[in-house]
Amino acid sequence: AANDAANEILVRNPYLVHIRDLLLEATESLQLPPNPLDHLVDLCGGPSKVAEMTGRERRLVRCLETGNVEAKLRRSQLDTTQKLLNMAERESFQSGEKLIAIISEAASTGVSLQADKRARNQRRRCHITLELPWSADKAIQQFGRSHRSNQSSAPLYQILVTPCGGERRFASAAAKRLQSLGALLKGDRRALGAGVDLRAFDIDTKEGAAALNRLYDDAREKNPGPMPNVRVPGGDFKRFAAFARRCLVSVGMGQANRAKGNAWELPKKFEGKVPLFLNRLMGLSVDQQKLLFAYFTETHEAEVAEAKARGTFDEGVVSLSAESVAMSEGYPRVVHTDESSGATTELCRITIDRGVTFARVLDKLAEFRRTCAETGHDFANENGIWVSTKITAKERDDSNGGAETSRPWILCATEIWRTHALGRRMFRIRRPYNSDSPSLAREHLMKNYRKLTPEELGTGGFGELTWKFWYDRGMEPCIHGDRCGRRAHGGVCKVGRRVSAEHLLTGAVLPLWQTVAAIRDSARRDAGRSTRGNNANGAMASPTNNAAAAQHLHNDRERRRKGVLRVVRTKLDDGALVLGLHLGKEDVEALERRLADAVETVRERRASQMEEDERLNSPMRRESGDENDAGGLSEVDVELREPELSVCLNGDPVTGDAV
Repeated sequence: AANDAANEILVRNPYLVHIRDLLLEATESLQLPPNPLDHLVDLCGGPSKVAEMTGRERRLVRCLETGNVEAKLRRSQLDTTQKLLNMAERESFQSGEKLIAIISEAASTGVSLQADKRARNQRRRCHITLELPWSADKAIQQFGRSHRSNQSSAPLYQILVTPCGGERRFASAAAKRLQSLGALLKGDRRALGAGVDLRAFDIDTKEGAAALNRLYDDAREKNPGPMPNVRVPGGDFKRFAAFARRCLVSVGMGQANRAKGNAWELPKKFEGKVPLFLNRLMGLSVDQQKLLFAYFTETHEAEVAEAKARGTFDEGVVSLSAESVAMSEGYPRVVHTDESSGATTELCRITIDRGVTFARVLDKLAEFRRTCAETGHDFANENGIWVSTKITAKERDDSNGGAETSRPWILCATEIWRTHALGRRMFRIRRPYNSDSPSLAREHLMKNYRKLTPEELGTGGFGELTWKFWYDRGMEPCIHGDRCGRRAHGGVCKVGRRVSAEHLLTGAVLPLWQTVAAIRDSARRDAGRSTRGNNANGAMASPTNNAAAAQHLHNDRERRRKGVLRVVRTKLDDGALVLGLHLGKEDVEALERRLADAVETVRERRASQMEEDERLNSPMRRESGDENDAGGLSEVDVELREPELSVCLNGDPVTGDAV
């Protein structure tokens, strides 16, 4: 066999040679996509407009005459060495010579690109992350290039991700770390430019863990259907559950137990572990990832909505905004002074008016029209003032001798442009008693409302009178009037009340934090005992008593909400900023009682101590022969009285001077 191989004669096949030549010609004629980095530089204006800070020495340049691609040295356009090339590019960006900078991972350390107050280019930075690194720490290191000390403004962050669920795992980790960075620097998780938007990426939370466990239960078909407002891909819940089980088993998450009728079993190590779930998703196809992750995200949104209804959702620092926010007369007032530091804790009473007058809403509508013209958006015909076509509210008109009269609901609708990308047109809603009501879809608006004509919007017309009626109605306890079922059963209803008062504890809050937390816990336990099994009137809440059952559910939610401490910030009409711990009216009363009791206890303790010292000193004064003569005190008597005097008067124990 060896001799046969040695004597083998190679024959040149012309047919195969022709095929090879054709393949080479076809390869040369291929128009391959450009290098992403070079293509991005060209789209942004070329090397003369873009500061490139990467680790490569050459860039690919296509000749316009021949169409050939050539590799050229990056430093050929700059009079510097390769070692200092990135530093030279940085200087050109910070000086304002180039307004766009592209950074790779190789240049993500040791480069400062913030809006430095010492640099000429102090424009606000917009940091766009085209590709997230595999490590959250590296992502934070890259974000730190544009967010550093001595900056004139904080940067805006934009994270670009694909619809694949696996990539959301890295976006989630980076968003969590980025919000933590804002909390450390400013004391607020939303301090960074995109802090509010980044919260949507943060799904590694307790609500995310609950949503994941719910997805597992739905895959096991433990629930008859999905959570409210969660769409099932394909519309068939059982079919989707079987699909989810197959996908999870294919990536090693659980297995079928034949002994239990092929029931799907999942090890406990996967329960509630969102990062592990997202990592395993990357083993699925793109279409499978989209379906499974879409169901998970909608379940997560449902869990967040449910947590907000229970009052257990951690919203961080809550912004309080309204048409008018003012400090009530006599506030702020000091309620506590720390003895050691002298820091004061103040109680603020904020008066909030959420209502908007008819003239004001017309101004807002005209302003929205001007904004549409300036930004190039079409002013849709749906923008305007609408009234309900179905009369659902019969109110009592006091000006008409107490006769009942029907008044339609009225609102102002302006389009939310960003919802176009979601395939559903949504409108921002302003009502007379609430300038920021929940948004409505176009379908709901067209079905239940009609748009007012210009004649109806004239001075003294139907639109103005209806708007004024509901605006004035907002000053009452609720817009339901005497027919309110919740108030009829002893509950509290605030629907449509446009003016309210909120209490904030500001200043040195930390010394009173435990006291406030104890008050909240006590109120929650008391509310639980009062609402457990009975409604406000003592009757059992049952399905036959709908109003009582609704009140019972409302009381239960309020009980849960009272256990959550919230930090609120707001901006007053005069421009002053207020940040503090939110307290209810009952909390304020309980806090003032506890502080008064604490002051009284301290006074009693000091009085008791003074009486005890007086009792100890009396025999010594009698021995001296003159109880009224201070000069006749013995040395022992002086030693006993000096410490007590220094404590009571907060004086220096050596000199006796008051501090």
